[in-house]
Amino acid sequence: MILIDAATGSNEFEDPLRKLGLPVDVTHLDYGDFVFTGRGEGGEKLWIGIEFKKLGEFVGSLRSKRFQGHQLLGLTKDFDRRYLIIEGEFHTDKQGRAATFRGKGKPRPLPGAGNAVNLEQEIINIQTRGGCWVKETTSRRNTLRFIQAVYRYWTGKDLDEHRSHMAVYAPDLDKALLLPMSDFRRMVAVLLPGIGLTASKAVEERCSINGQPSLRKMLSLTEKDWAGITTLSKGKTRRLGEARAKQIVGFINSLR
Repeated sequence: MILIDAATGSNEFEDPLRKLGLPVDVTHLDYGDFVFTGRGEGGEKLWIGIEFKKLGEFVGSLRSKRFQGHQLLGLTKDFDRRYLIIEGEFHTDKQGRAATFRGKGKPRPLPGAGNAVNLEQEIINIQTRGGCWVKETTSRRNTLRFIQAVYRYWTGKDLDEHRSHMAVYAPDLDKALLLPMSDFRRMVAVLLPGIGLTASKAVEERCSINGQPSLRKMLSLTEKDWAGITTLSKGKTRRLGEARAKQIVGFINSLR
């Protein structure tokens, strides 16, 4: 259930969020405009708080110190995870001032905002020092989409089950899956930094015992051993070298 603050500016979200299939209820909230419980690691209950502000309102709350001195402190105290949505088109005019569109024409300066880079730095500071994730949206539709995404993320499964960030970037992966080779060589080609398909063959040969690749032997190699492995590339013999050896050993040690 998403609790929506009954204050003006927040209760207008009730019907649109219901239409998105989200369970909502309107009530009084001391801090945050949208509140719900999410699933942490191992199913631990986490309180999630989302603060919503239109761009002009956000600038005003910064200048009055209401956001930093009151609202951000409350969000930090009451919630395990905090989000701030800033809705509006944030631009920079030719003088470097923070600006936004009002109707048609060129962007006009945001009252009280001042220099655009300084305002951007304040937003960065809210995230870096304030521990509050900031999402800038350009329309109500985008705001609703983000609220829906945050809710689905935290309620869909436990935090430790989210693993998409652990995907491995491996340009050789398609080739490694298609070419006939041992599982050991495929693993080496895809996972070890600076190896790839060509060097994986030499690594497999270096780590074999009686013709069979050995993971235990690979794990026992020193930086000197790795540096001395030679590969044949474009008709030339090359050593892996000290720099790559250090990377590989560091990566292996990080997994121990």
